[in-house]
Amino acid sequence: MTKRTNTATQINGRWMIKVQKNGARRTFYSSKPGRAGLREANAKADAWLDGDITDQRSRVRQLWPDYLADVEARSGYSNYRQIKSIGEAYVLPLLGSRVVADLTVGDLQSLVNKAYKHGAYNSTGTRPLRSGETLSRKTLKNLVFVLKNFLKYCRVIAHATTLNPETLCVPSGSRLNEKHILQPEALQTLFDSDLTTFRGKPRRDELIHAYRLAVLTGLRPGELIGLRWGDITPNDTSLHLRRAINIHGEETHGKNENAVRAVPLTAYSRSVIAAQRAHTLAEGCCVTANEPVFDISCEQTFLKRWYRYCAANDIDKVTLYELRHTFVSIASLLPVGEVKGIVGHSRNMDTFGVYGHRVKAYDQVLSDDLYEVFERLLG
Repeated sequence: MTKRTNTATQINGRWMIKVQKNGARRTFYSSKPGRAGLREANAKADAWLDGDITDQRSRVRQLWPDYLADVEARSGYSNYRQIKSIGEAYVLPLLGSRVVADLTVGDLQSLVNKAYKHGAYNSTGTRPLRSGETLSRKTLKNLVFVLKNFLKYCRVIAHATTLNPETLCVPSGSRLNEKHILQPEALQTLFDSDLTTFRGKPRRDELIHAYRLAVLTGLRPGELIGLRWGDITPNDTSLHLRRAINIHGEETHGKNENAVRAVPLTAYSRSVIAAQRAHTLAEGCCVTANEPVFDISCEQTFLKRWYRYCAANDIDKVTLYELRHTFVSIASLLPVGEVKGIVGHSRNMDTFGVYGHRVKAYDQVLSDDLYEVFERLLG
């Protein structure tokens, strides 16, 4: 442990102290007035000097492959691939040559701000790949998570820094990507028409009940693909979700810890499941516990078939995930706690804020409700 022999001095209205350890020099500041600023600057220097940093000069590009290997060992391929792409687009171009021990929260926040303003960068970090492209709030949250996780690895495993960037945040001006839902006219078509097209000719869509169940239950696409007949309780009263199939064909326990859940079934969803069971038996297939409810090879095929159905029935194209948004929007008149349990959201998730969108048929309902509120207030 290195002992500090100097103390902070006040320069241009703020406190500053320079310290050295194992040949590395760092400068720490505090903008607090008076002795509070003196103590804060000295405390920052002491924390660095006392820190267990055994790797003084490793750069980000040297530790990043080790971090990726750790991620791959502890999680699925899908998560590894996402983190790897974030590193290639933002972390390595903008911070790759930096010494990890010299990084500050300001450096990391600057990276997030640049990504927000300009999107991905070229390999040297000298220019954006697509000028003027701003990132969505969700992508920026993923970037912040990866940076914090990488610094945690560098701090706890590699002992290359003492920095804990807990104040790193997403720029306040960022916005969620605009989502769309099926409006009542499209919903009516979905439940009236079984037809799609194949090679230019009309035919029955084999996945029609999967589309309908997505709207009726809010299941994620991977959860529908992973659904087994044994997950449906006797008398079709509820679904017990235990697994999901991700875009790489991996079977997982779902997106998060709330994904394993029970989903109650309404009369509508029970009739859809009964129709799918009858269709499966008519095709000569089994409905035993371990057999899939829907014959869907992968999520890409699922999406392609859904888009084909939309085109054949003159429905404005929405994604499979936006069918989930449709369910939450329709359920927005229910208590939020009930909806969270059905869709597998955490207590802190803003379910209606993120997933709820305007359903035109609710306009008059909301108008009537507001009238009743004002009637009670104004007499």
